[in-house]
Amino acid sequence: CGTGDTLTLPIRVCDTLNPQLNISVFDDSITFNGNGSGGSSYLWDFGDGTTGTGVSPIHIYQTPGLFYFVKLTVSNACGSTNEWGWNLFAIGLEESIADAQLEVYPNPVEDVLNLNWDAQQIELRILRLRDASGRIIKEVNPNQAPYQWDLGMIPAGTYFLEIEHDHGREAMPIVIR
Repeated sequence: CGTGDTLTLPIRVCDTLNPQLNISVFDDSITFNGNGSGGSSYLWDFGDGTTGTGVSPIHIYQTPGLFYFVKLTVSNACGSTNEWGWNLFAIGLEESIADAQLEVYPNPVEDVLNLNWDAQQIELRILRLRDASGRIIKEVNPNQAPYQWDLGMIPAGTYFLEIEHDHGREAMPIVIR
């Protein structure tokens, strides 16, 4: 009864995979940072048909202003994998709106949002007001510049104005008081 065998097995301890996303914008490029997610492998889907790898990839969106759904897939050394996703709004919009000669004011707005544009440079087709989840709250087809959009019955909060025009789609944050 005094002899025995010893069995030694390696034990691998892995961190829990937690979603972490930090974004920094510089000129036309966006740096995504998934540091702190607990992984050893990172795969990014930028929502525009392109992907990237690594903890902190840099990406340039070719079509500014659209709504993008970014997905991060993180794996660890133990073989666990998790995915998380985030909605991005109004990517690169300031430069694009300035180029198209579109004015949107006032922001914040209380009752009426004014839009003015140069009909020689841009044809507005549809205006959509979306909440933070991307749900359409209100939609209108502007008929001519300038256009006054009554938002007086919309509850106070932060929304996104999606502007569909002959050059594409854009979005910008709008605060309603």
